[in-house]
Amino acid sequence: MKYLTDSRFEKELRTLAKKFRSLPEDFEILKRFSIEFFHAADAKGSNSIFKIEGCCNDRFESYIIKKVACKSLKGKGCKSGIRITYVLDKHLNTVIFMEMYFKADKKIEDKERLKEFIERTREKA
Repeated sequence: MKYLTDSRFEKELRTLAKKFRSLPEDFEILKRFSIEFFHAADAKGSNSIFKIEGCCNDRFESYIIKKVACKSLKGKGCKSGIRITYVLDKHLNTVIFMEMYFKADKKIEDKERLKEFIERTREKA
Protein backbone atom coordinates (compact mmCIF):
# COMPACT_ATOMS: atom_id res chain seq x y z
CA MET A 1 0.00 0.00 0.00
CA LYS A 2 1.29 3.46 -0.94
CA TYR A 3 0.79 6.61 1.10
CA LEU A 4 0.47 10.18 -0.11
CA THR A 5 -0.38 13.37 1.74
CA ASP A 6 -2.24 16.49 0.80
CA SER A 7 -0.19 19.66 1.36
CA ARG A 8 -2.74 20.94 3.87
CA PHE A 9 -2.44 17.65 5.77
CA GLU A 10 1.33 18.07 6.05
CA LYS A 11 0.86 21.55 7.51
CA GLU A 12 -1.73 20.25 10.01
CA LEU A 13 0.59 17.42 11.04
CA ARG A 14 3.48 19.87 11.63
CA THR A 15 1.22 22.17 13.65
CA LEU A 16 -0.11 19.36 15.85
CA ALA A 17 3.38 17.87 16.24
CA LYS A 18 4.44 21.08 17.98
CA LYS A 19 1.80 20.41 20.61
CA PHE A 20 2.16 16.59 20.66
CA ARG A 21 5.85 15.76 20.10
CA SER A 22 5.36 12.02 19.51
CA LEU A 23 2.74 12.50 16.78
CA PRO A 24 4.99 11.90 13.72
CA GLU A 25 6.16 8.57 15.18
CA ASP A 26 2.62 7.67 16.28
CA PHE A 27 1.41 8.44 12.76
CA GLU A 28 3.92 6.01 11.20
CA ILE A 29 2.79 3.27 13.59
CA LEU A 30 -0.84 4.00 12.75
CA LYS A 31 -0.16 3.59 9.02
CA ARG A 32 1.50 0.22 9.41
CA PHE A 33 -0.72 -1.38 12.00
CA SER A 34 -4.16 0.21 11.70
CA ILE A 35 -4.70 1.25 8.10
CA GLU A 36 -2.88 -1.62 6.40
CA PHE A 37 -4.55 -4.17 8.65
CA PHE A 38 -7.98 -2.60 8.14
CA HIS A 39 -7.78 -2.70 4.34
CA ALA A 40 -5.53 -5.72 3.74
CA ALA A 41 -7.29 -8.01 6.18
CA ASP A 42 -10.68 -6.57 5.24
CA ALA A 43 -11.34 -5.87 8.92
CA LYS A 44 -14.46 -3.83 8.28
CA GLY A 45 -15.67 -4.40 11.85
CA SER A 46 -13.02 -2.06 13.23
CA ASN A 47 -14.07 0.27 16.00
CA SER A 48 -11.55 2.98 15.11
CA ILE A 49 -11.86 3.49 11.33
CA PHE A 50 -15.17 4.54 9.84
CA LYS A 51 -16.30 5.10 6.27
CA ILE A 52 -17.51 8.64 5.54
CA GLU A 53 -20.73 8.33 3.59
CA GLY A 54 -21.41 10.77 0.77
CA CYS A 55 -17.71 11.15 -0.11
CA CYS A 56 -17.25 7.95 -2.11
CA ASN A 57 -17.61 6.64 -5.64
CA ASP A 58 -16.60 3.52 -7.56
CA ARG A 59 -12.89 4.37 -7.31
CA PHE A 60 -12.52 6.36 -4.07
CA GLU A 61 -13.65 5.71 -0.52
CA SER A 62 -13.26 8.22 2.32
CA TYR A 63 -12.52 7.20 5.91
CA ILE A 64 -11.98 8.79 9.29
CA ILE A 65 -9.79 7.36 12.04
CA LYS A 66 -11.28 8.30 15.39
CA LYS A 67 -9.00 6.39 17.72
CA VAL A 68 -5.43 7.59 17.33
CA ALA A 69 -3.01 6.64 20.09
CA CYS A 70 -0.55 9.40 20.97
CA LYS A 71 2.31 8.80 23.40
CA SER A 72 2.42 12.50 24.23
CA LEU A 73 -1.05 12.23 25.75
CA LYS A 74 -0.20 9.91 28.61
CA GLY A 75 -3.13 8.08 30.14
CA LYS A 76 -5.41 8.70 27.16
CA GLY A 77 -4.54 5.60 25.12
CA CYS A 78 -6.35 5.69 21.80
CA LYS A 79 -8.80 8.32 23.08
CA SER A 80 -6.45 11.17 22.29
CA GLY A 81 -9.00 13.28 20.42
CA ILE A 82 -6.87 13.33 17.28
CA ARG A 83 -8.75 12.63 14.07
CA ILE A 84 -7.37 11.74 10.63
CA THR A 85 -9.32 11.62 7.38
CA TYR A 86 -8.07 9.92 4.25
CA VAL A 87 -9.17 8.82 0.81
CA LEU A 88 -8.47 5.30 -0.44
CA ASP A 89 -7.87 4.97 -4.17
CA LYS A 90 -9.02 1.39 -4.73
CA HIS A 91 -7.59 1.19 -8.26
CA LEU A 92 -4.06 2.22 -7.25
CA ASN A 93 -4.19 0.78 -3.71
CA THR A 94 -3.10 4.17 -2.39
CA VAL A 95 -4.08 6.11 0.72
CA ILE A 96 -4.13 9.89 0.45
CA PHE A 97 -4.19 11.60 3.85
CA MET A 98 -6.43 14.64 3.69
CA GLU A 99 -6.94 16.11 7.15
CA MET A 100 -5.65 15.85 10.71
CA TYR A 101 -7.21 17.76 13.56
CA PHE A 102 -7.68 17.77 17.30
CA LYS A 103 -11.29 17.21 18.31
CA ALA A 104 -11.19 19.98 20.93
CA ASP A 105 -10.31 22.48 18.16
CA LYS A 106 -12.67 21.20 15.46
CA LYS A 107 -15.74 19.02 15.91
CA ILE A 108 -16.24 17.44 12.49
CA GLU A 109 -14.25 16.57 9.37
CA ASP A 110 -14.33 18.77 6.27
CA LYS A 111 -16.45 16.74 3.87
CA GLU A 112 -16.25 19.45 1.22
CA ARG A 113 -12.47 19.05 1.18
CA LEU A 114 -12.87 15.31 0.55
CA LYS A 115 -15.50 15.79 -2.16
CA GLU A 116 -13.39 18.47 -3.84
CA PHE A 117 -10.36 16.16 -3.96
CA ILE A 118 -12.40 13.27 -5.39
CA GLU A 119 -13.96 15.49 -8.08
CA ARG A 120 -10.62 17.08 -8.99
CA THR A 121 -8.94 13.66 -9.25
CA ARG A 122 -11.81 12.20 -11.28
CA GLU A 123 -11.51 15.03 -13.81
CA LYS A 124 -7.78 14.32 -14.30
CA ALA A 125 -8.33 10.60 -14.90
